Amino acid sequence: MPAQETTPAYLKAFTILFFALLLGQLLFALIAFVLVFTGSFSGTDKETEKVFVYMVPLLQISLFIAAHTIFKKRIEPTKAGNNLPEKLAAYRALYILRFALIEGATLFAIIAYLVTGVALIGVFIAIGILSFLTLKPSKEKLVKELELGTDEMEQI
Repeated sequence: MPAQETTPAYLKAFTILFFALLLGQLLFALIAFVLVFTGSFSGTDKETEKVFVYMVPLLQISLFIAAHTIFKKRIEPTKAGNNLPEKLAAYRALYILRFALIEGATLFAIIAYLVTGVALIGVFIAIGILSFLTLKPSKEKLVKELELGTDEMEQI
């Protein structure tokens, strides 16, 4: 993070990134729902549908666990960083990885829904988007997860 970037600017840029990724998921899901609803995409055979019905939740659970595990493992060295700009840069990189894993599972679910038209997969799309919403960055979350000291909190 450049030295001239203030924490409010950091949080603003971080939040804009979050909402851009969220909007991409929502628009893609909306397009998929419209295409399936209008019949523009025809479903696949029953065997392919079965594969996707099992793969979507399996991939979603796997990536959610991976996102949580990687975050817990890598947040410890980030907390131990020497100065606040280094901590904030590492924290943002860690969250971008977390965003990517959760968004990847959701995008896979949207594609599976688009290909198969199975309504059950729509539930997993909603779960993925709701899970992504829980990752919304905030000052409070940053302070709590990085366990910032009083001198670092004053810099924020």
